[in-house]
This record gives sequence, C-alpha cells and structure tokens, in this order.
Amino acid sequence: MKYFVLYICIILNLYSYAKEDFYPISKEKTKSLNLSIKELEYLKNKKELKLCIDPKWLPLEKIEDGKHIGITSEFIKLIQEKISIPINLIKTENWTESLAKIKYGECDILSAIHKTSLNERYFNFTKPYLKIPLVVVTKIGLPFIDDLNKIKEKSLGISKNYAFSDVLRSRYPNINLIEFPSLQKGLSFVQQEKIFGFLDNSMVINHEIQKNNIHDIGITGQFVESFHLSLASRNDEYILANILEKALASIDENTRIHFIEKWNNIKYQTKIDSELTLQTIFFSLVLICIFFYWNLKLKEEIRKKEIIQMKLKESEEKFRTLFDIAPILLNAFDKDGKVILWNKECEKVFGWTFEEIKKKENPLLLFYPDPLIRKGVIDSFSEDSKILYKDWFPRIKNGESIITRWANVKLPNSEIINIGHDVTKERIAGELIKEKTAQLNHAKNELEKLNSSLEKRIKNEINKNTKQQIMLMHQSKLVQMGEMIENIAHQWRQPLAQINSSVLLIDMSLNKKKFTDLMVDNKLSEIETLTAYMSKTIDDFKNFFNPNKQKSIFNIEDTIKKALDIVKGLLHINHIEVYLDIEKDLACYSHLEELQQVILIILNNAIEAIILRKIIAGKIIFKAYTHENNIIMSIEDNAMGIDDNFLDTIFEPYFTSKEKNQGTGVGLYMAKMIIESGLKGSLTAKNKSKGACFIIKIAKGGNNGK
Repeated sequence: MKYFVLYICIILNLYSYAKEDFYPISKEKTKSLNLSIKELEYLKNKKELKLCIDPKWLPLEKIEDGKHIGITSEFIKLIQEKISIPINLIKTENWTESLAKIKYGECDILSAIHKTSLNERYFNFTKPYLKIPLVVVTKIGLPFIDDLNKIKEKSLGISKNYAFSDVLRSRYPNINLIEFPSLQKGLSFVQQEKIFGFLDNSMVINHEIQKNNIHDIGITGQFVESFHLSLASRNDEYILANILEKALASIDENTRIHFIEKWNNIKYQTKIDSELTLQTIFFSLVLICIFFYWNLKLKEEIRKKEIIQMKLKESEEKFRTLFDIAPILLNAFDKDGKVILWNKECEKVFGWTFEEIKKKENPLLLFYPDPLIRKGVIDSFSEDSKILYKDWFPRIKNGESIITRWANVKLPNSEIINIGHDVTKERIAGELIKEKTAQLNHAKNELEKLNSSLEKRIKNEINKNTKQQIMLMHQSKLVQMGEMIENIAHQWRQPLAQINSSVLLIDMSLNKKKFTDLMVDNKLSEIETLTAYMSKTIDDFKNFFNPNKQKSIFNIEDTIKKALDIVKGLLHINHIEVYLDIEKDLACYSHLEELQQVILIILNNAIEAIILRKIIAGKIIFKAYTHENNIIMSIEDNAMGIDDNFLDTIFEPYFTSKEKNQGTGVGLYMAKMIIESGLKGSLTAKNKSKGACFIIKIAKGGNNGK
C-alpha cells in the first residue's frame, strides 16, 4: 500500500511541474519563424545539421536502434520541419563523447544541456525549453529532504560531465559529489549502500525506477535547484543559435505538454498499476477478515469482562483485607488533604483510627503544624513519577515526632496511594552506628599516626646509624691509606737516596776520566729528575691523607692541581685531556684536605666513566668562580652522562652502577656528606650535552680565619 501511495504522489508532483514550471518560454503561438535573409542564406549553405545527444537519458532522450527517441526527439523533429533542412543524429556511446564531438566541430547542436558559466565558453544557448526539478534517490524509509545543505557532506552520485555538477559545486563548495559513467551505475551503488544518494532530474529518476521495478530505493528529496535545459550550438555558429531560438519560440504550449505526456512513464504504467491493484485487493481482503475476526473477538471479550467484574469484586475484598493487615503504612488523601484510605499499620504507628481521622477537617495539620511543610506534603500527593522514597518527620498522637519514608504509587485507575514505613528506630540505630564508627575511625587514625611516627623514628635511627657507619668506614679507610702511604714512603726513601748517590758517583767517576757523552749526561739527569718526582709524589700522598681538620686559606687552582697530580698517571695512560677555567687568585678559607678528597672522588668517577665507555678523546673541564660570596666549582666530562633513571639516586649510600665487586657505592655519598656536613655547602649533579657535570658550592669564608 505504501508503494501505491508513493507512486500516486510522484505522478501528481510531476504533473504539477509539467503544468507550471517546465515551459518558461513564451506561450505566443507563431506560424512563421520570420527568418532573416542571413539566416535563410545560412540554412541554404549549411544543407544539414549534425545533432549530438545523451544516449542514455530517458524519458528525455536516448539512442535506440540508431534512432533518436524521447521528449527532445519530438522537439528536434518539429524544428527540422520548420527550418526545412535535415538534422542528422551523430551516434555516441555516452554524454562525455557527445560533449567532445561538439567541441571539436563534429556536431552542430546539443539537444538538452544546462547553461553554466563554464560551458558558456564553448556553446551558444537558447532560452530553456524544459525545467525539471533536482531530486535525490536514497534507500527508502528516510525522512523527506528539502535542503541540500542537510546532506551535502554525505556521498552523493551524479552523472559524469553533467553541467549541473558545476552548479552544485559553486553553490555548495563542500558538497561530496562522486561522478558515475551512467545513471544505472549510480543507482546500483545506492542500492548497495556504497553511496548515500544519487542526484538527477525527477523525470529521468522516476523513469528508471519504474522501468526496472525497483522497490528498495526511491525519491526521498526534492530541492529548489532545477535542470534548465536548452538547445546549444557551437559558439562560432551564432546565426544557428538565433534560428534555433526562433524555432523553439514557434512551438505552442499544448504541443510541448503533448510531447512530455507522451514519454512520461507511459510505457511502464500498466505493469505497475496491475501490481498495485493486486496489492490493494489483497490488503482489502485482509482488512475484511480482520473486521470479522475482531467482531467475534469483541463478543468474547464482553463475556470475559462480565466474568472479570465478578472476580474484581472478590479481589477487592481480598485487597481490603491485605490493605488492613499489611505491615507497612498505606494511606491516601484527596486533593483537599482529606483521608480516603488509612490501614491498621497507620493506626498503630500514628495513634489515630480511621474513624477518628476522617472526621477531621484538616487531618494533615495533626502531623505537620508548619504550613510550608504541609503544602509540600499535599503537593507530593500529585506526583506520579517513578517510585522515589522521601523522608518526612510527622507528629504522632502523643505529640512526639517520628521519621518516616514515603513513596507515591500510581494505580491503574490513576489514583495515587502512599506507601511508607516508620524508620525512627533504624535512624537512631544508624546514628549510633555512625557515632561508634567515627570513634573507631578516630582510634584507628591515632593508631596509624603512632605507627607512622614509630616507623619514621626507626627509619631515622637506621639512617643515622648508616651514616655513622659509612663515616667511620671512610675515616678508617683514610687512616689505613695514611698508614700504607707512610710505610711506602719509609720503604722507598732509602732506595731513592741510594739511586741518587749512585748517579752522583757515576757522574764524578766519568768526570775524573774526562768521559763526555751527551746521551749519558741526559739519562743521568733524567734519573735524578724522576727520583725527585717520586719523592715529591710520596709527600703529596702523605699530605692528602693527613686527617688535619684545621681550616686554612688556600688557593683553589693549587688545590685542583694537587688532586690532578695524584691521578696524573691515569690521565696520561688513557689520553684524557684536562682543561682549567679558574678565576685568577681565587682563594678559600675552609678545610683543604676534605675539599681535595671530594675533588679526587669526582675526578676518579669521571676517569672511570671515560674508560668504561671507551671515549676516544676523553676530556675533563674544571671551572671555578666567585658568586655572591660563594665559590662555585664545576667538574664536567664527556662520558655521555648519567642514566636519567639514576640521576636522583647517585648520592644515596651503597648506590653504584658498576659491575659487582667493582665498587662499594659510598664514594659520591661520602663526597656529598663532606660538602654538606663538613664544608656547609652543596653538591649536585646534572647532565649536559656531552656528559655529566658535578657542581660544588661552598662559602668563600673570611681571609682572617673568622
């Protein structure tokens, strides 16, 4: 039935367009074309005109068995009679080929084309002789669409090289148009839901749907845009354009309507009407059967209703009994606040019997003396929303207040009954539980605070003991190192003195014998220099590990150079360059030996990192300068830096990134302890572009030792 109604609507719609909008050309009836001498001369010389059409665009036009058929063919035949020269059809496979042929001069006329600013460069146009509305075909069942803006972002098909696609793109810049080589291909994409819809004029779309008996798609939208179809000729044939214009103007309106009605779906109408008639008959029979069935059913329902009414009376009695003995509060009030239902539980809880309370003019006043609260209660009686319990605090007969929870239930007859229960004892118990819970939580929090405080104290004591153990270990290590250096110094001094004596005797003996050899002299001098350097190195080590805790004024550059002398051998063997950038005459009043220990720890770490990571051109840069009465020293290497995951933990005790048995992890921790505890400064580390940088900050101190 819905297809029948849709079909009737489409036919009426198309007929209204045929009567009102297809023919904007003047209705004046003209028997003669009134051609000028030039126009007659043109036709005489031309002898024939070549016509190109859209070969697959029925009912407007089509090439079938080599002949031009459709609405436009009727106009072309009549124009041919009026101008008295033949108009011959040029066969093409599609519209694109037809456009190409007229552009290259193989055709003189296009039978139906929409005028645009783009194609106006190639053609001369007559006034439109057909105006057909633009429609969209989609899957059936969608709401009617009357504005292209609503679907412009959806995928919409249109025939390839149609001038109307240029119109749509100019009006709707964001429209999503997909060109198809044929209408049939586009409609198949709509059926397969590969695109949302297909755009074309209403006559062509309707013809294609009716011809192929398509039921899963249909016209679901019509827009203000229309196809204004004109005859077009080559732009170098302006005389031909005038002739065509006069020929079209001479065709009267009745003839135009006849041409359209002749081709507007006549071929397929009988088949569709037959199918729809069968559908209508079928649905009519169904409706008649339903009517008789419903009549019998109604009689049965009346009989059942009488039985139900009898049972309803019995149920009402049962309900009354259940209503009175139900262990919940059940009552009902009318719109004026008068009691109409009041069960035994209400009598038990509130103290008033139904007989007593129904005599009261304003029974709610007994429970809620406050007028505002009373109004809220009355308003709640009319609420018919979902069952939601609300708390109320009414007074009972003895004057006490209780806590009740009420909800409204809408009965099938639209009356509202109030369901509630007394929750006073529950609330009192709940408050008591809350109070005890709060006390328990307070006790729990106090216990947690005590445990937390105890944990912190234990942790602090452990940290304190750890620091003391590390400090004792460090001091013990320094003492052992000092004793070891002292023993080495004692063992080395006598051999070094003997070597110097031997060199002196050899030199004297050679002088007595008047033996002169430059190489021998140089080697003897080199031996003396080396023994002097070894003796000095022993003194440097003894002074370095001397546990002297006295403050003194010392030069920063000299301090750094003494530390470098200790590791000179390692630097030389591993080809590590050291660069100094130290403020001139920079002095400090502090503990010299402790600062040297820190410098040596950081220096050793830098050397080990360069060796471990196999840096070819190792580099260590020392910088020192004054800043706001502080001395800032930085030691930077090019060993690729510290892993970001370890940067915050390198100063923790026993932390080491070395292999097992290659480090204890107390070096940097001790360095930080010495700087912060002993020298009252700070030691930090960060990564720079090429490696790690350790920054020492200590107070410069007074030159007078105070």
